[in-house]
Amino acid sequence: MIGCFCLYPPSVSAQQAGKSDFNLVSKKSNFKDTTVLIQGIFVKMRLLFPEEAQKKKVPVIYIINIDSAYVLNEELCETLSTDALKDFPAAIIIEIKNFGKGFVDAEIPEIAPYILYTKKYIDKKYSTITEPSNTIITGYRQCAPVAIQLTLNHPDIFGRSGVFLADFSLHPDFKEWLSDNAHKMDGMMFLHSYDKDRSGNGKILNDLLDQVGSHSKGLLYNFLDNATEEEINTNTSFIEFYKWILSNGHNYIIHAQEKIKNRS
Repeated sequence: MIGCFCLYPPSVSAQQAGKSDFNLVSKKSNFKDTTVLIQGIFVKMRLLFPEEAQKKKVPVIYIINIDSAYVLNEELCETLSTDALKDFPAAIIIEIKNFGKGFVDAEIPEIAPYILYTKKYIDKKYSTITEPSNTIITGYRQCAPVAIQLTLNHPDIFGRSGVFLADFSLHPDFKEWLSDNAHKMDGMMFLHSYDKDRSGNGKILNDLLDQVGSHSKGLLYNFLDNATEEEINTNTSFIEFYKWILSNGHNYIIHAQEKIKNRS
């Protein structure tokens, strides 16, 4: 069994959850938090909405994250909203924080349908480009395997993906599953890992690189951080991911610290 999440409703009324307007959190960075009712489950999410999305259809990046801290923190949102990224396509970015109060052991197939339901909700509510090449799924830590599975199982929906600091501790059968499914990869996948990972996670990521690189048409970017987990700046890796995943892309294996140094 590949573990992931169970679903529990939070203490919020259906009337509150059904509101269409987002509660403004930050005027500077233009991100908003909301809880919506989707298929009977309360979904908590943070949304970064670019101005361009008011005028035309744009790609969507979905982030699955169960950590207490947001990936879309205020500093990152402000960076994504500045002119520094004006030469790159704008995208709606949605961080799915949880389904209900939290996540506990369950099977990945239990959560996958709710990600798909959330995508249908977003596509209906906002002006999005729905093609796979413009629908990007990312997972942080224990959610990384979910993003990988959605990418490989639904290439007709998610054509690009990001895997950040993957933790496979809840997914004991993932390595075996990966060897049977890596050949399905036909899009782009960004991997953020770190040199000093001495757990089994690094081994599984190396297997992913080998399997995808040898048996599929997928494009890979292995963003290898020369740091401990505590020293890693996920804002830096997300900006690098954003630039690469919204371009045509090439295969990369690069040390993050070397790239940062060369750019300064």
